[in-house]
Amino acid sequence: MKDLIEKEGVFKVTPQTTVCDYDRNQRLTLFAFLKYQQEAAEQHANVIGYSYDEMIAHNMVFLVNQSRNIIHRMPEYHEKIHIFTWASGTKGVRFYRCFEWYSESGEHLASGMHVYIIVNVLTQKPLKSTSLYGELKSCDYSCAARDYMPKIQIADTEFVGTKTVLFTDLDVNNHLNNARYADILQNFLPESRQNDKITGFAVDFVKEAPLGMNINIDAVTTDCTVMQGIADDKVRFRGYVEYEN
Repeated sequence: MKDLIEKEGVFKVTPQTTVCDYDRNQRLTLFAFLKYQQEAAEQHANVIGYSYDEMIAHNMVFLVNQSRNIIHRMPEYHEKIHIFTWASGTKGVRFYRCFEWYSESGEHLASGMHVYIIVNVLTQKPLKSTSLYGELKSCDYSCAARDYMPKIQIADTEFVGTKTVLFTDLDVNNHLNNARYADILQNFLPESRQNDKITGFAVDFVKEAPLGMNINIDAVTTDCTVMQGIADDKVRFRGYVEYEN
């Protein structure tokens, strides 16, 4: 943890978690995990000149396209945690951001990677990194989750339920917030796996889901759970959850 504190371009946040961030096993929920990574990224963006309001003023917005997360130990109720985040380079229209989670004692809890794209809010089309106003400085520091980017393979799934997009699921972009997809993942896990310790999870955000949409959830569970959500004959998201053996 100390080496990250001393590196230029790394931003640290210490989130103030609340009781509603934890499940019945007193472990941080997947929704809260993504929410706090999202908030850490947003706070860092505010500092370096890419706040949501500034981006909108330039008719563009960052949207998360993929999330990959390795969990060594999920934070527990009452535990103080620190999240370190930094911009980790670009490739075509993709922007990479790393996250590393630590306990107060310095235990490495988790590693995350978000892949963002910039979208023109008027045309809804992706923009290349060269379209970004100003200079976005990236760091070449290694990140465990940067190498953990497998493609989510969907096969032989079965229908397990329906998620209706409700008002409180929406964010300021007027569609299902990215962190809410982690809620779907966790809520549609098989009952036999709901108390298991999660060692990793991933989400591909494929297509927006607006208010009132009914998303059919298909899933299959073996040593992990693979899931996808479909509405209007189009895939809205894909995801998977890995468990401790």
